[in-house]
Amino acid sequence: MDRLRLYEFPAIREDGFEDCGGCNNETPYKYVLAKNKAEAEYLIREGLAGLCANCMCKLLTDEKFLIFRSTFPEEIGEDELELMIGDGVDYEHFESLEDAEEFVNALSKGISDKEIALYTQVDESGKTVYRKGKHLVNRTGVYMVAWK
Repeated sequence: MDRLRLYEFPAIREDGFEDCGGCNNETPYKYVLAKNKAEAEYLIREGLAGLCANCMCKLLTDEKFLIFRSTFPEEIGEDELELMIGDGVDYEHFESLEDAEEFVNALSKGISDKEIALYTQVDESGKTVYRKGKHLVNRTGVYMVAWK
């Protein structure tokens, strides 16, 4: 199962509209389903994709896409982490980014139907917070991989 994300692009014509790639009606925004932002930007730039909201909704319903919200927020505090564990989220801490990334890769191959997120531990105002993604911090990094 491919995981795609929906991206929105504002019209770049001077009049504030673009032609939809489906119905050809003018629209202030075009929507693209892609694996990542770079792919979405390429598809828009080359004119290979870009639908108005109505056509995108029709595509999603006609093709029976499964839509889900990401389990993992951009930032997690210690309290939220405890609640997520109660909701079926598992996690593991790592002292090095290399080990955390290796674990993510191994986990991705073993449980491809699960959502996986890499977090960096950041201390803010005396509180431990985990930020989604890789971040440089002024100390030895601690990383967390979470999956559900």
